[in-house]
Amino acid sequence: IGVLTGLTSISLMLVYFIIASPKSILGPGLNSTVLTVMGLLIYLGILIWVWCSKNGSVQISIVQGTRFGLALICGALVNMSLEHFVATGPVGSTIRGVGMWALMFLLLGAAGSAAYQRTASLRLSTLASIWCAMLGMVATVAFGFALPVFLMPHMQTILVGASSQNGMMDSGILVIRNTLESGALHLLLAPLLASFFGAMGGFAYSHLTSLHHRDVLKIGAVEVFLLLTGITSLCLVSTLARPERPPFVLMGLVTLGVSLGCAYPIFTTIRNIRQSPSHQ
Repeated sequence: IGVLTGLTSISLMLVYFIIASPKSILGPGLNSTVLTVMGLLIYLGILIWVWCSKNGSVQISIVQGTRFGLALICGALVNMSLEHFVATGPVGSTIRGVGMWALMFLLLGAAGSAAYQRTASLRLSTLASIWCAMLGMVATVAFGFALPVFLMPHMQTILVGASSQNGMMDSGILVIRNTLESGALHLLLAPLLASFFGAMGGFAYSHLTSLHHRDVLKIGAVEVFLLLTGITSLCLVSTLARPERPPFVLMGLVTLGVSLGCAYPIFTTIRNIRQSPSHQ
């Protein structure tokens, strides 16, 4: 019900954008509008399939996706509130951005791992992660669309510099176009990332359970090293000139993703080993 409510709200606000500012969906805005509609239809299709499924394992997977998806919703709403209403400065913005990426990687991998632990299916671990991402992105896009609807003057103030650079008299058009572009990106990119990290979390758990306790600890140490490397790389980005940033951003996101995507299965495996009678 929550997902359907979110999709309905986004659709209504999209219609409002079209009626209130028809020029915003012309040219570059048209592509974003079409992609946003495609994303909404994909989400609706997945939602209908989940509703119609009578498979108990599918429902278990959805429960695990919801469990971690709620945490992703909270993180996303806090992140967007800080972005739009709190002046954090360059350092604060970097910390906020890295923190949101880290939380998403962690939760998507955790959803996949938790689902695999209960279903022993990589397909269902991927489904759990996709559902987790869907919950987070529906909330994120609904929040993002609501800002221009209810707080347009505030959004115009934020983008006043970009509006002057684009030579646009009506900054409201730029606000709506940026909102649509961001919404389309979130809706379409999230399921792709979730598919990867869900499979990663499930795959990691399936192989870690057969390893010796010391081997799991060694892998955990490597993951900590990768995590620190990724954080350091992303934090250095803000100190570099723009042309020098892409390699550090790519390396930082890859190492951060690998380390956090496997964090939950590693933690769960170590905990299970320590709680097992043979270890005690």
